[in-house]
This record gives sequence, C-alpha cells and structure tokens, in this order.
Amino acid sequence: MILPKLLSYSSTDLDVGALPPNPQHCLVPVMVTIGSACSAGGDNFSFVVATPSALAESSAFGWGRGILIVESFTWEDVERSLNRLLAHAARDTWEEVAQALNKELLWEFDGYQPG
Repeated sequence: MILPKLLSYSSTDLDVGALPPNPQHCLVPVMVTIGSACSAGGDNFSFVVATPSALAESSAFGWGRGILIVESFTWEDVERSLNRLLAHAARDTWEEVAQALNKELLWEFDGYQPG
C-alpha cells in the first residue's frame, strides 16, 4: 500500500508562514509536492486556497476542483487539510494515489500520455 506524504508546499503570492492582508478575503495559489512515504521524490500538485467572499467576487472560478475553501486563511489549516486528504488517498500504486489526489488537486501530469 502506497501512503502519500506531503513533502513541501509554497505559494507564488505569499511566503509560507505569512498571512495575506485580509485572511478572511483572499485567493492564494499553492503548489505542493507529494510523494510516497518511502520515497524522497514526489509529484507536484496545485490548488487555490479561497475564502467564500473572495470567490463570490472572482469571475475566474467555477466548479470546485483545485480549490480549498476556508473561512480564514492560515498555513496550519492548509497543511491540516492536505494531511486529511492524503490520509484517504492511500492506494496500491503511485499512479492510483496520484489519480485519487487529482480528483481534488491539479496534478502536474493530468492528461499526460507518453508518446
């Protein structure tokens, strides 16, 4: 059984540990690297952490895949939410793990077909 593990996370808009100017009204893009608990490497996934008020004002979003909705942004909540997602994504192969995560996050290899 492959147990996924959060290896790192970052944002192009915000330093890890810092808060946005208004944590109750923000959209923060996040990139994470997730790998197997028994491997040093991993794959990249992305998503946006969004508050309901910021989503209501944004015309850039529809549906919901790749969006973590929070009342107020904190890095602790982002990490806690990711770890909860990872706890339910264990599968027999890494491909199955990645596909399970890809239902909520945006996987770097989504749609990739080796040619």
